[in-house]
Amino acid sequence: MTATTPARSPLLLTVREAADQLRCTTWHTYRLIQEGLLPCVRLGGRALRIDRRALEDFVTAGGTAGAAAAAQPPAPRPAA
Repeated sequence: MTATTPARSPLLLTVREAADQLRCTTWHTYRLIQEGLLPCVRLGGRALRIDRRALEDFVTAGGTAGAAAAAQPPAPRPAA
């Protein structure tokens, strides 16, 4: 990279990179993904990546899933 070339942010972040951006643990980041608050992309069988824009939207929405989650109805609970 030269001095005139702007640094590019990766489109997809690893869970560790996303955790670093959020300044939290990777465990907490996995928890946000599991709870559906932070969308992710699964590559192959196990690798998870977080879209940089989705992470920015998550932060902008104040740490909630934002408008995307509000548009989706909650999953029904199984009958007891």
